[in-house]
Amino acid sequence: MRISYKEGTTGIIAKVFALSKDADFSTMSWNVYKKGEQWEKPGGDFDEKTKVETKYAAKPDDWEDYNVTEMVKGWISEPSKNKGFILVADENPEANNTGRKYYSSENSAKDKRPQLVIDYKNSAIQFKTGPGFYQSVTLHCTRNRVTIESPKARICDIFLFDAKGKMVESFRGISAFKSSVPLHALGNGVYSIAVATEKFVVRSTVTVMR
Repeated sequence: MRISYKEGTTGIIAKVFALSKDADFSTMSWNVYKKGEQWEKPGGDFDEKTKVETKYAAKPDDWEDYNVTEMVKGWISEPSKNKGFILVADENPEANNTGRKYYSSENSAKDKRPQLVIDYKNSAIQFKTGPGFYQSVTLHCTRNRVTIESPKARICDIFLFDAKGKMVESFRGISAFKSSVPLHALGNGVYSIAVATEKFVVRSTVTVMR
């Protein structure tokens, strides 16, 4: 998971945990997780065992990366446990007026919104991006073309990389739920494909053999 630091106090380390309640993000606050229902602990209830830390971003617009692989694996096995993530600051209790702000998923700058990056090897994957919201991305490969379908989030950009990590093709500004890209200009080999949607980035591999 990647989040972009907007402004605030440096030196504060934010930790990511798995939420333990189905929050209504349109009505939740410091005291309630949905209308008429209070958190057991003001600020949010979460599973202490799921803690993930990272080095904080040093300056505005830098990214912080959290390895939430184990959490996501658990959610795929038991989807009912996916309540979302919560960021909890680890700050000096003696300090005053401290805090950090991050760009949210509602931010007008799409390239600053939080990202859930998933690497996988299968041709299709299903995962949850929010309470009650399943998202499926499917790749269909033919001899000279790969077709990507993302029914719930528009595809923005598609990138192809060779085995050394060098970008060999890019298709930008797509803005569609389904798109296909040609492979006829590529030689035989294994390529990495990155699909960036308006909500997340998914990576997979494509093998070209003729």
